[in-house]
Amino acid sequence: FDDESNRLSPQGVGYYYPLYVLLKQGTNTKNFEAKVDDLYKAAVENGEHNKFGLQPLREVYLHSDFAKGSQQVKGSIKNVYIFSGVAIVLLIIACFNFINLTVAKSLKRISETGVRKILGANKVQLVLQFLFESLIFFVISFILAIIFYRLFINGVETYLGHKLTVSFTQNISLFAAATVVLLMVCLFAGLYPAMALAGTKMAVALKGTTSTKPGSNWLRKSLVVGQFAISITIIIAAIVVKEQLFFLNHAALGYDKNNLLAINYVNLGTGGGAFKTEIKNIAGVEEASITDWNPGEGG
Repeated sequence: FDDESNRLSPQGVGYYYPLYVLLKQGTNTKNFEAKVDDLYKAAVENGEHNKFGLQPLREVYLHSDFAKGSQQVKGSIKNVYIFSGVAIVLLIIACFNFINLTVAKSLKRISETGVRKILGANKVQLVLQFLFESLIFFVISFILAIIFYRLFINGVETYLGHKLTVSFTQNISLFAAATVVLLMVCLFAGLYPAMALAGTKMAVALKGTTSTKPGSNWLRKSLVVGQFAISITIIIAAIVVKEQLFFLNHAALGYDKNNLLAINYVNLGTGGGAFKTEIKNIAGVEEASITDWNPGEGG
């Protein structure tokens, strides 16, 4: 807006600020955006090159990639997806590792399984027993994770520069969701070892040996291959990201960024040329230019 007339400048220059609009219930947002675009095109020269869009208030923090410097505190939904994906991959690797280690140690419990079957235990009872043992293991790990979370949360908040508004231990919904994930992971990681142990034939179990039929260990071998494949992929991805960050920090920008000064966008009206001349007359100034964009803003 033009400071003197408080109206849109025909040249489209002036100060622009984020604008919050409360729409009536049932308002068609697309029609409203079209009306704003028409208003701007009618008031500003070459206004058809700019488009306005509405954004729900709840999406401002994570979905404001277009905000540039106008929004000082903001997050990124892409980072949320990336870190969530990394966490899921690490959890899958941990489950694969747990299954492999449990199956590898099952030989020591083959005789125990045979004795329990002689005493009358059926397959379902044995599966439930081994699943319960896995659940105890995961619950202990869950408790340790909460303890580490409480120990390091202050350091994380210090690194971020602000308090986390959603706390894992104080948000009932988040804690309940984590509990459900715990039960699902326990079922996923503990079911195969439990089925493998409970499915051992009584005669074989009493001998303390396992089945050596061709193809009987295909799942365990597949898990080992999958675990190493995912781990190698993560290592390669980490190396690529490291190299990309190094390139971003050390690549030639195409200009010397030292001893450069950029002044924030101001409405110079018709005095831009005179302002530029006065700047160039200052001792030590080699060159000056007026633009509505600088390389530091990207885009």
